[in-house]
Amino acid sequence: MTRRLASIMKTMKAHHRAPSDTLRTPPRIPHLLLHTLALALVGCILAGGALYLYTAFNKEVSTYRRDMNASAYDAQFFFDRREAQLRSVTAAMLPARKASPPVISAPRNGTTQLEVVPVTEPSDGAPFWYLLVTARDRQLLDLQQVNILHTSTVTGLTRYVTGTEHYIPSGVQAWIAEFLSTRSSAARPDGYAPLFWLRPPGDDISRLFLYTPLDTSDPGAGWVGLEVNDIEAAIRWRDNSRHPQNYVLLTPLQHIVLHEGEILDPEWYSHKEIPQDSFFYAWDNGLPSHLVLSKAIGEGGWRLVYSVPISVIFERGHIPLYPVLATVLMLCLLVALIMHQIRRRLLQPALVQYAALQDSERLTRTIVDAAPVGLCLIDRNSGVPLVSNEQARQWMNAEDSQWRLQALQNQEPGQERTLRDGRSILLKVVPMMHQGHEVALCAMNDITALKEVERSLLTAKHKADSANKAKTDFIATMSHEIRTPLFGIMGTLELLSLTELTQRQRQYLRTIQLSSGTLMRTISETLDLARAEAGHEKLQISDLSPVDLLNSVVASYADRARAKGILLYGVADCRVPQRVAGDELRLRQILNNLVSNAIKFTLGGHVVLRLRILEMDDSQVTLCFQVADTGIGIPPEHQHKLFAPYYQVENRTQGSDNPAGSGLGLFICKRLASLMHGTLSVVSTPGLGTSIDLRVSLPLGTQPASQFLQPRTVYVSGAIQETVLNLCDWLNLWGINALPFQPGDEAHAKNALLLSAWPLTTPAPDWQGQRLVMSPPGQIPDDATSPLMHYCNAYDLQDLKRTLLLLQEHQPQQSLSPTRPFEASLGLRVMVADDNMVNQRILSEQLAHLGCTVLLAKDGQSALQQLEHEEVDVVLTDINMPIMDGYTLASRLRSQHYKAPIYGVTASAMSDERKRARDCGMEDLLLRPLSINTLHDTLQAAIVRGRA
Repeated sequence: MTRRLASIMKTMKAHHRAPSDTLRTPPRIPHLLLHTLALALVGCILAGGALYLYTAFNKEVSTYRRDMNASAYDAQFFFDRREAQLRSVTAAMLPARKASPPVISAPRNGTTQLEVVPVTEPSDGAPFWYLLVTARDRQLLDLQQVNILHTSTVTGLTRYVTGTEHYIPSGVQAWIAEFLSTRSSAARPDGYAPLFWLRPPGDDISRLFLYTPLDTSDPGAGWVGLEVNDIEAAIRWRDNSRHPQNYVLLTPLQHIVLHEGEILDPEWYSHKEIPQDSFFYAWDNGLPSHLVLSKAIGEGGWRLVYSVPISVIFERGHIPLYPVLATVLMLCLLVALIMHQIRRRLLQPALVQYAALQDSERLTRTIVDAAPVGLCLIDRNSGVPLVSNEQARQWMNAEDSQWRLQALQNQEPGQERTLRDGRSILLKVVPMMHQGHEVALCAMNDITALKEVERSLLTAKHKADSANKAKTDFIATMSHEIRTPLFGIMGTLELLSLTELTQRQRQYLRTIQLSSGTLMRTISETLDLARAEAGHEKLQISDLSPVDLLNSVVASYADRARAKGILLYGVADCRVPQRVAGDELRLRQILNNLVSNAIKFTLGGHVVLRLRILEMDDSQVTLCFQVADTGIGIPPEHQHKLFAPYYQVENRTQGSDNPAGSGLGLFICKRLASLMHGTLSVVSTPGLGTSIDLRVSLPLGTQPASQFLQPRTVYVSGAIQETVLNLCDWLNLWGINALPFQPGDEAHAKNALLLSAWPLTTPAPDWQGQRLVMSPPGQIPDDATSPLMHYCNAYDLQDLKRTLLLLQEHQPQQSLSPTRPFEASLGLRVMVADDNMVNQRILSEQLAHLGCTVLLAKDGQSALQQLEHEEVDVVLTDINMPIMDGYTLASRLRSQHYKAPIYGVTASAMSDERKRARDCGMEDLLLRPLSINTLHDTLQAAIVRGRA
């Protein structure tokens, strides 16, 4: 925005300086740039087409040059062979003083092997020359169409020595004799005899003659020559089908001897100095007309010239001249079309917008001048305002120039300043460059009214925070004060339930206990809500077992579900990691609330808690806890409000056993799930039931070493197929061969074990072998004394594994049967430190019922003095006591190396209390009201820990 304003101010100044006619003149630069771009594109297209044609032409020229060189090489080879052949023939000629008849060697197999052929005619006083010829030499000469000749410069006659005699006209013979007579027969400086190629004029036969002296020391001996026929085949182009046969054979005097095809002007050969062994272009009227290759052949200075018209290269070569021209033309038309579209769609609208922008600038200048916000452009070095509107000038005139320099030096994006008249302004400074100078755009806004509102809001916030803190402290205090007497009520009711009562009395007692439990949950939910509003929600991360957590929740509500006639069971995926890192207390709180609601609104059927894996990698796992029931369901119009605070579905509660709650449970569960970055989702159908999923991703904890059992066949039976299959998966994971029980498997009872899953099948299988029954605590029959019958906890997979391990080790049967709760005395000495007499009495009664000896102390100091001369097994201490509280007592005992377990008991449910208790050396913190079952489990765990 500040840059836009700077641009506006700059434009305003330019507009103020320039007349309106100049501003409205359309700029010519865009048209010029567009035309330049079009010309550049057309030039690039033409250059590209020319470069492509040039490359293709050079490629064709290279092909013709290669073929010319190959043909010239063949011709050179032909001439060199004939010259070497003549020298070898001359070397085979021998002189003799007398002429004698030819001596013919003895035939071999009817064929003459060596023949003596006379070369010269006998004459008085002159040596007689003869030639030794083999049959193979004659055959080779005939094959090469070469005849040996002898020409006498004295007589002027030419005669055939070998080969087929052709007619040589007398005129040709005379010309050959005259030509040779003018040539020296002396040896050359290199020692070789001279060689001469001849093409007599007037000879109608296509042939050449090659001569050398018969005797370099005797000119009168004459000349020996070769008649070379079919010379055209030797000097023609190698590829007759591809190339035209254009060649010229020249003498050293540039006279044309042989030629074929379209050649250059003969005068060109006679007057043109042809370069030696070169490849070049022949020019005509300033343009290349032919492609020419000149090559010297033989020792006589003759030259062979090949030529190809440039037009032939274009006609017969692979040069796409017309396609390239067509492409160039099409591209040029495309450029013209694009330029037209750019002009029509971009340039012309831009010019229209340019005119509209000029009008907009005038309007903007008027708006800026009338704006209530001060805008100015200030020189950053001197602090002098360069451009400003009326509002900025008024505020700047109200202050001295020093504040402008201070504002420019401050790099904060927004500065609040108080003027001398008491008003407050918000100053925003943006450094920039303007006409080559360092300037700053300053925007000033009057925020006096906003500051007044801000002060009012801060005052209201402080009051609201104080009120919220007071409310939180009040709720926490009242919660503690309510929990303490409620512990007396619920503890007394629990002890009363253990006495002899009539049926009506038990019904009254049940109603009181349900109402007390509802009141307890309302207090807990209210306290959780207070903690959430105060921002005290914090996770306590530690290693936990998801499977043990699931079984523990199921075990906690098993009695309640059984009392209502509902089947409650849990199923955990065997792939779930043994340990994860999370807040066990928060997870348990969510699951407890979901299972409690499911039991509460289910009249019959079942409630199942499932645990499965959604995703898992090397560092974390995503778990899904599902609570599904066959209850009354939730109407669709209420499902989206289900997690709202204080919301309850109308007419959802049924009967006196389901008193209405506070409507905070699911809201708190949603908050806790979000705190753990998890989600809660619900699927429900009225009349069929409800399913709520808790999905949460947790880091993997330290995994303990896996312990495998010995392979053994175990049949699993049960009333619910889902639990049977799940137990088979767990047993197979532990190394046992587990199979679902089928009728007829009784025959394998001798070598197998029958595992009866809870709930049990009715009637039980007729199994005559070993049998392990999974039963809830306290429901083992009194007559369970058979040596083949064993029991384990139905809600503890680790107890099942330990029992199977003991069976493998053949331990006595009594060690396998779990002790039924409260039927055997714990036999512990327990110190109870509490300043509340009601709490002392309730705990004493509960401990006495569990078979414990109780020592009482009214505060921490009294307990510390008694423990100096008394030995106890467990210490139960209240947290808040006069003289010495429970934290101090635990710290003092641990500092004295006290080893017995210490448990804190409190009515405060704040999360930081548990951490503080553990830091002081306590084993755990127990929350009032404390049930006898929880007390029994805690003391039983203390016994196990003490033995370990």
